[in-house]
Amino acid sequence: MRIGSAHTRVWMLVALIGLATACTAHVASAAPGVQDQLTQKRAQQAAAQAELGQMQADLNDAVAQYVSVGNDIVRVRQQISEVTTELAQQSASLDQAQAELTSRTVEMYRGDQMSLVEALLTSTSIEDFVMRSHYLIFMSQRDAMLLRDVRLGEAENLYLQQSLSDREAQLQRLQTQADADRVRLTGSIAATQARAQQLGSDITQLLQPTSSSSGATYGGGSPSSSFDANSVITTANYHAATSMSAADIQSFLDSQPGTLKSYQAPDHTGQTKSAAQMIADAAAYWNINPKVILVTLQKEQSLLSLTHPSTSAYQWAMGAGKGDTYTTLKDAGFGNQIWVGAQKLHLDAQPYKPGVSLTIEGSTVRPTSDGTYAQWTYTPHFSGVMSFWMLYWRYFGDPNA
Repeated sequence: MRIGSAHTRVWMLVALIGLATACTAHVASAAPGVQDQLTQKRAQQAAAQAELGQMQADLNDAVAQYVSVGNDIVRVRQQISEVTTELAQQSASLDQAQAELTSRTVEMYRGDQMSLVEALLTSTSIEDFVMRSHYLIFMSQRDAMLLRDVRLGEAENLYLQQSLSDREAQLQRLQTQADADRVRLTGSIAATQARAQQLGSDITQLLQPTSSSSGATYGGGSPSSSFDANSVITTANYHAATSMSAADIQSFLDSQPGTLKSYQAPDHTGQTKSAAQMIADAAAYWNINPKVILVTLQKEQSLLSLTHPSTSAYQWAMGAGKGDTYTTLKDAGFGNQIWVGAQKLHLDAQPYKPGVSLTIEGSTVRPTSDGTYAQWTYTPHFSGVMSFWMLYWRYFGDPNA
């Protein structure tokens, strides 16, 4: 159930698409109808490659914008702090100037000794009176200018403080938008990855209906609608435990290039069984559609398509007990994985109630079925659930039909 970084997945997938294209060069002599389908799929591959590259560039731009705006916010907040400090100093200066003016006023009108007014009235000559008058006028003008300058500086800094606060709010809005763009682009990349994975995996094997031993037909195809995070799979499809018998599952596996068609191992009780029988047993016990288990095996470890899977791929076939930050060793082993994985698919559906919502990578999802709820709980990543949806379409058709 682990999903790597978006950047790594994009370029690994692009490389896989290119490799698959090269490997299909030898099918030029295929039947006309098959060749037409191959030509169409190659064109879709090229479009997916170009789209992934552009979206990755857009995602890098959105992340860079988010970081840049964040740095601007830090600088603006520092400026606001400096202006606030300066305003406090100016306010103190204004208080001091007003206190000095008040002190001089008291001195002029209510001094214990000879006041300035008395000094003016006791002038000894006209020239002395004029000189003293000029002195009083000068002091008044100086006080008025001092108060005006301090108040003007305070007003300018108040305006600057408000401007910086407005700038900070604007930058925060830009940062929020950049983060929303990041979430949107991440979801778009995941959707395109899932689409490209279908195109790039085993392109030489065109999707054809697979008939089971009982006469049932399992035909896949391409999605006829866009991915809806709220409706990944219906409740009926999710719990269709009898949709495939063990023989049907074996017939399906026989049609796939992977090795599960001939794989045998101990089941969860230690009894050796075929992969098909283990899948049928777990599906019936936990009331899970065998198709859901088969798609999960491909989503997690590509066991339907890999011709030489690693030991680890078998050991963690369903991704059960193997998360981004934890590993549950008791769940290792193919037989345990089928049983525990089906159990988890069952249990993850239990908490569902109509109207419930989940937060997935910063976005809100409102599942319309318990199967959809379980998928988001089993793999809480857009890329993982989209991959499940695309693969179900590929092998079995519309999961919402």
